[in-house]
Amino acid sequence: MIKVLILAITVLAIIMISYKRINIEILKKSKSLIYDINKQYINFFKGKFSGLKIWQRIIFIISQVFIIFAVERRLFEEVYKYVSDNYIVAVKIYTYLIIFVILYFIVGYILYSTKRIYKYLYKIEDKNTKTDLLISYFIISMYMTILILFPEKFSEIYKIGLVGVSISDILNLKVLLRVIRSPEIIEVKIENGSKIKFTDVSIVAIILLIMVIFSLYLGVCFINSVGIGVYTNSPTHYDLFYYTIITFSTIGYGDIFPVSSVAKFMSLIISFTSFICLTIFVSSILSYKNEK
Repeated sequence: MIKVLILAITVLAIIMISYKRINIEILKKSKSLIYDINKQYINFFKGKFSGLKIWQRIIFIISQVFIIFAVERRLFEEVYKYVSDNYIVAVKIYTYLIIFVILYFIVGYILYSTKRIYKYLYKIEDKNTKTDLLISYFIISMYMTILILFPEKFSEIYKIGLVGVSISDILNLKVLLRVIRSPEIIEVKIENGSKIKFTDVSIVAIILLIMVIFSLYLGVCFINSVGIGVYTNSPTHYDLFYYTIITFSTIGYGDIFPVSSVAKFMSLIISFTSFICLTIFVSSILSYKNEK
């Protein structure tokens, strides 16, 4: 009884505090986000029907249908056991519709967010830097999608995955070293041709740091897929993300540590990349800001 009372008081307090914001701010932002997602789909499917665009749209639709059936089979297989045979078809149809709506907004939001990231990457003046970042971002985004949606298949492609992640790490490291020498290479231009504000240049730097971290995390996940005993305590993918962040930040609690030689080598790469990112790279960006 006391637990229920405390829960009710807490929920009531949260509702009272956030009542106006929920009614005004959140509703406005939700409406704007739904509009942007719908606009993103319209922009994706409209335009000239060139051969490349047709194949892109076909692959996109097939992948979404495949995901819907995969999610339905994985999440609702146990639910169907408790449904009468007379209603199983109707329940499946409603399940497909619900998954489609949820997937529509999730994928739309990812496309919208990706577009905003590409917006900054595409406007980088230096062509070599822009190309390296776009290739690295493509590799990371594809592997992360496979890891989230198909973790079993992710473990099966660890050999190819290690090659892809190595390419991404090398490209990121090249860009980091390039920026350290000349921070102005990540300057971007706005429509009127003038330089964009430093706040937007810093956004590119933050995107680069995030890409570095996720690339290292994917490498750790692929190495863990090699076999049992690569890392102690049989870590999950979330544990490995925690391990990557802790190692990257040079904290190192020691609750998870590498056992195999490959895993130890990966920890050296994380530490070396961390030193470049958190000391030299950040100081270069900040000194560039002071010069500006």
